This record gives sequence, C-alpha cells and structure tokens, in this order.
Amino acid sequence: MDDNIIRFPVGFYQRKKNELGAKALICEVSPRWMEIVNTSHEKDFIANVMTLGADKKEKKLCELVLLKEDIYKLAELLKTDKT
Repeated sequence: MDDNIIRFPVGFYQRKKNELGAKALICEVSPRWMEIVNTSHEKDFIANVMTLGADKKEKKLCELVLLKEDIYKLAELLKTDKT
C-alpha cells in the first residue's frame, strides 16, 4: 500500500513555518529566521534572529527589541508599496 504514496520533499522555509507558526518570519534564501518570543509588553516586543550553525543546530545571532508602532507602519507601507 505504501508503494503508491509519493512523498514530496519539504524545504527549509516550509518546515520552519510549520514548526514555528505565525510568530516567525522565515528567510526565503538562507537558513535564517526571526522568532517573536515576547509580545506581552504594550509598546514593544522581543524577536530573536536565528540561524543554523555548522553543526545544524539552532543558533541565536542577536535579539531585537522592536516597537509595535514601527512594525504596524512598516506593514501598512508594504501593503501600499508598488515596487
């Protein structure tokens, strides 16, 4: 029965998106992503910029503290940007 099943490979982007869900932004061209780890603050949130190390283990490159207002403005700009 399993002989009739064709398995399609899942790429890095889709695998990470499945793993991390909506609280992550995945790079489409490299094994890097940004995880939103804290959204409990009213004005800002914390995001970790992550990558895979040479040993294929997750490694945090840096931590960002981003203002929610800036992200909302960027999202609006991206909605209307024609370039």
